[in-house]
Amino acid sequence: MVSLCRWASSSLFLNKEAAYLLLPKLRGRYKFIAKVDITEKCGVSVLLKSHIDFWRYDTFKPSVAAVEDIPEDSHG
Repeated sequence: MVSLCRWASSSLFLNKEAAYLLLPKLRGRYKFIAKVDITEKCGVSVLLKSHIDFWRYDTFKPSVAAVEDIPEDSHG
């Protein structure tokens, strides 16, 4: 069972391969994966292998943190 605290986090991944591996339905639902620049000023995170639980601060703006869109067809 997942704790309520962990359930409330956002899922981030270290690379697109990990995202596709851990979220197999991702490919059919979304055309892009965004590469984001996350620093200590963005929020609190816990790294678990290639998955990151992320709790963002109110001041965090995903549109500003996004540095690159990675199209689905760039996945091997």
